[in-house]
Amino acid sequence: MVIAPFFLSAALMQPPHPALEGRRRRGYVQGVVVASYHPAVSDGYHRKSPSLRGTAPAVSVSAGGFLLRSIALEAEFVFGRTVSAPQRFSYTISEDYIAGNRDLLFNELVRYRPRGRAPVEIVVGGGYALTTVSERSIVSRGFTGVFNLPDRSHRTHAATLTAGLDGAVRMRPRVSFTPALRLRWIRRPDAKTSGTHGIARYAVQFGAGLRFW
Repeated sequence: MVIAPFFLSAALMQPPHPALEGRRRRGYVQGVVVASYHPAVSDGYHRKSPSLRGTAPAVSVSAGGFLLRSIALEAEFVFGRTVSAPQRFSYTISEDYIAGNRDLLFNELVRYRPRGRAPVEIVVGGGYALTTVSERSIVSRGFTGVFNLPDRSHRTHAATLTAGLDGAVRMRPRVSFTPALRLRWIRRPDAKTSGTHGIARYAVQFGAGLRFW
């Protein structure tokens, strides 16, 4: 995987300088830019094709603190760009449009750092997902002719879960480079209904950012 060299670099990093041990930092803010891959479900709503899939950038911004040497609590906000692709709805009429899906996540995470100083951290947690499902540039074809229809969208509210790994490569005393790998799960509506474009309930994200102590 593309991100593997970042974690390898983190694993080979020397432990913190002894002078920093006596003033261990606890609170931090972190920003990470990721590429988010959203696969399609194999069995979607049969009147829509193809099922929506694609890659889009996303930004994760979080703030937290180490309550113990190895355990931190963290609040996270994730803003994802819209995943979009052409799609067709077929029934007595047909509609061609650009299908879109955008997720906003609000999470509470637990961060575990083995031995309190390991350069690779485990992140787990969950929270709330606000998803906007949209259809743009709609062209309807039926018995009475061809029409351009207004864009439409609706929102869904769901639970979300997160698991992943972060690196922590110290660049300066108060700045760390943080390669990140995430698996996101969102409890979307059943893909066999008309309330979804057939995008899967999970996404894989990888990227990198900075942590400020």
